Amino acid sequence: MTGSNDTAPSTAVGYQLNQRRGSNVKASSKHPSDAISIENDKGKRSMKKLPDLTQSKTRGFYDPLAGLQSTLPDDDDEMQQVITLESHKTCVYEVKPYYSHSVLTITFFVYFFWSLGYFAYRAAETLNDETYFTLAYSVAFIIVEFVSFVASILHLNNFTNPVTNILVEKLPDILRRQKKDYPNVNAYICCYKEPPSIVAETMMKAMSLTYPADKLTVGILDDSSNFRETRGWAHVQSMERNFLTFLLRQSVYLVYDANAPDSTIIDDPQGALKETEERLKASVKEAIDSEVQWFVEYFLLNAWAVASEADHLVPAESLGMPDNSERELLAELRADDFSAYRTFTEEDLERLDRFTIDGLQVLWHGSAFFRPLVRAVLWRRSGLSNYLRSLNMDNKLRYVTPEALSIAHYRVLCLGREVVPNDVVSAGNIRIDFEPTGEVYAPRGSYLRRRKPAIPHNKAGNINNALFNESTESDMEFILLLDADQQPHPDFLLRTLPYFYADSGANTAFIQTPQFFKNIYPADDPLGHRNMEFYGPVMEGRGAYGAAPFVGTNAVFRRRCLCEVGGIMYNSVTEDMYTGMKLHTAGYKSLYHNEVLALGSAPVDIKETLEQRKRWAQGAVEIFSLTPWNLLRRRLGMRKMLYNLDSCIYPFLSPTAFFYGLSPLLMCLWAVPIVVEDPVIFVIVGVLPVMILPRVINYMILRAKRPHEENRVAQSLWVEPTDLWRAEQTYFAFAGTYLSSWHAGRLAIKNLIRKYNVKRSLSMWNWNREFLNKPTPKVDVTAPAALTKAATATKKPAAKKKGPTEQTFRTSIKDGDQIKNTRLFMWNVALFAINIFAMVIALLRFNCHPEQIWLLVVVWGFAFSTCWHLWSFIPMAIRSSENQWPYASSYHAHNIMIGSILGILVVLFLAENLRICDIGQSGGITKGIISGYKA
Repeated sequence: MTGSNDTAPSTAVGYQLNQRRGSNVKASSKHPSDAISIENDKGKRSMKKLPDLTQSKTRGFYDPLAGLQSTLPDDDDEMQQVITLESHKTCVYEVKPYYSHSVLTITFFVYFFWSLGYFAYRAAETLNDETYFTLAYSVAFIIVEFVSFVASILHLNNFTNPVTNILVEKLPDILRRQKKDYPNVNAYICCYKEPPSIVAETMMKAMSLTYPADKLTVGILDDSSNFRETRGWAHVQSMERNFLTFLLRQSVYLVYDANAPDSTIIDDPQGALKETEERLKASVKEAIDSEVQWFVEYFLLNAWAVASEADHLVPAESLGMPDNSERELLAELRADDFSAYRTFTEEDLERLDRFTIDGLQVLWHGSAFFRPLVRAVLWRRSGLSNYLRSLNMDNKLRYVTPEALSIAHYRVLCLGREVVPNDVVSAGNIRIDFEPTGEVYAPRGSYLRRRKPAIPHNKAGNINNALFNESTESDMEFILLLDADQQPHPDFLLRTLPYFYADSGANTAFIQTPQFFKNIYPADDPLGHRNMEFYGPVMEGRGAYGAAPFVGTNAVFRRRCLCEVGGIMYNSVTEDMYTGMKLHTAGYKSLYHNEVLALGSAPVDIKETLEQRKRWAQGAVEIFSLTPWNLLRRRLGMRKMLYNLDSCIYPFLSPTAFFYGLSPLLMCLWAVPIVVEDPVIFVIVGVLPVMILPRVINYMILRAKRPHEENRVAQSLWVEPTDLWRAEQTYFAFAGTYLSSWHAGRLAIKNLIRKYNVKRSLSMWNWNREFLNKPTPKVDVTAPAALTKAATATKKPAAKKKGPTEQTFRTSIKDGDQIKNTRLFMWNVALFAINIFAMVIALLRFNCHPEQIWLLVVVWGFAFSTCWHLWSFIPMAIRSSENQWPYASSYHAHNIMIGSILGILVVLFLAENLRICDIGQSGGITKGIISGYKA
């Protein structure tokens, strides 16, 4: 349960009574006016529902924002629950195809056999056998065409059965029918070098998920290079800021009734007051949010000023003097050099509450990671309440009152460890938890940072460290993985978790949702980030067979399934795709929910884009080399094996793009590889199956009518006509980047063989070995009481484990790599210039030899297509800022480019004195042009 920022205060956003912490209240009301204030045994303020709302047979809590009720079955209903589950099996979601599977399959086989006939015709009738060199060139051209045909078959195989999954039952109804409680969910935000502002926005969106707050934990997995870096401190402070803002805002809504006066029909027969009431509610909500945000910011920046205020308002005899326990704890911390890899026990936390201001200042300056712990102590002291009371008396704050502050209690748990159960992925962890302890529910916040081992395994090691070193199976049932820039929709979990509760949901490992980027426009996406063809029919076609791939973010995992395969996979920089393949071979399935439930930010710089594409291609090369495809075929079947092969083979197609790009110039200066005697037969046998039919299949799916879902909260991704062209564009534009990934992948595999001394089949060794030694922790590492009690039993801190020397963030990123990636783009510029030159030469030759019309058509077809696909990338490469030439890839820019080329060629065609009649006899291109002009 959490509240979104758009919810009006009249709904008493997100208040819930903390039943875990001593409250006698069984449920809270849906509206503040339906509840009365009572005092429990401990004297704390609580809420109780009126009698007409407490007649439910189930016990639990109620979320006034989302209308979610977490229910637990009574003992008398256990037998009835079994009978109900056996006799009534309702459908959680429906699988609706939006195009005929039979029609697509028949069209696919027509294309397959028709293309085979084309290649037989090409080999028998169209080879240029004038010389051995021209024959070799013609054979090479057929081979390249056949490779492109195989890649097209693998790609179109994804489209044979596109379906849409439509939810027909909501999560609260499913849990109520099955009489289950809401499962525990951990939302992990993986960050590395992203700005803290972006991480803070994603974390606030994750905390605002519409889900019971006591069942949700939001964690930041910080994988920066150096824990002393200010970036890590900023992440901790943003976690603290968001947690306190959410907690205090919920407390204010619980204490303060923000409802406007309700008007009746008699009072307002024309509805004139309704609009004013809505504006009043919105203004009150805005005022509450502004006050809470200001107060939290003031507290984070001026905590010591508040402490000084406490010294003036509290009698001197009550302040106390430093005792022996305070001196002993400070001595232990000094001896440990204020190491953040330390767990504070329950005894330590009790001693901190009695610390003097001087002792807290020593702890404050000892380590930046201890500052949230110090601020939590100051939050509970009377100085903050006295200062807030003075602001209320001066009418500077109205809604944030000491009463709201008194129920917004929380504690900070420093759970760092020098020694972890699984030191393969971490040599020590810094962990800071923010846990509410008052009467208000709020999602638990957790900051986790690891000390990287010699081989950190990058993102895979970061996630596995949280999975195996800092959590247990009883701690969470599902994991939501998000990248630092992917801000989730409030209903993310409500729209994905129902799939796990279907009749066949026990075998579901994860649910994947699409990636969508808010900083690009569909018509102006020159770098091809939208990738709608993949996130539309490709993902839906694979999801129909339970083989949707994992794309690294925006996915919900069942923890048990992920742990059984050893967590996130290693030995590849694209660990996401590798993990999905491993889960499928283990017998689990995955589904695709085509609904935009997270908004991210795509790289708009050509350097970052090339670096990202090169990393993806390198991962595909590694997976292709490390996977036993015959074993995959036996376990998954031919169709699913081809799905994974299609995801790994695209880097190896980059030479075909260069071959096509250089062919127009070779045709002008040397020979044409295709000799056609009857153009009509060539069009029927060759052009229709190779050029037309694949696009017909794409547009058949593109124009299909998709099923409609009434309960959908966000849009679905679907292919636009421009997206098909973008897919072809990237085939040419990233060819140089993909070609460079071969070398990077080869080096990675070579280092892997050298490290593990592999002497047998590399793929079988990699697939059968234990990727991760799954530890069995002696204590529940995520239960604070168990961990702190375990640390209490050991009075002396654990000995330091020497890890590898940590490097700073600035030295971990090399500027030379980005410059090298930018140079890869020069292949695109060279191909563009070569094809423009080939078009000019072809036109001049046709001007001199009109009978060579076939040469003009072929050369212009190849060259113009290459220039069209490369043009969008060139302005992106030479612009100096993101705002310069924002429409470089729009249709207007393409029209300008096409018009310019055609204008130049028309001028050359009309210039009768400029001819190339015989390049071979004239002794070269330049000499031929000069001699033709003089003639």
